[in-house]
Amino acid sequence: MSTATRVIRDDIPNFMGNWGPEFQPRLYRLDPALDGYEYVAVLVLDLPEIEIEGTNLGSGRGVVTQSALEKTEIFAADETGGSIEIIPGFGLLPLRRYPLLSHEQALADIGYDAVESEEP
Repeated sequence: MSTATRVIRDDIPNFMGNWGPEFQPRLYRLDPALDGYEYVAVLVLDLPEIEIEGTNLGSGRGVVTQSALEKTEIFAADETGGSIEIIPGFGLLPLRRYPLLSHEQALADIGYDAVESEEP
């Protein structure tokens, strides 16, 4: 059975802080590893539609679509919740991207059963 164990680290200041609270970030330790990565950050972005100012859409105003604001992504991470570039020089790319799912649903889609916290 493949298991994704949620990792909570109270001993690290700003744990998972580089993701921002709007992403509802959670760190999981995978057994077995996924694509060679033992840790993944699962992010769920579920925001209402917003208007943005100063875009290059001609009128200077635009609306971000719901699909851009309702998504779930799985990123390679280290044991502290920091991001890992999976292709050096290409910035941060997700291992998997979905329409809006829960953390547990996204992990189930890649074959992992999510279990609750593990503390060091």
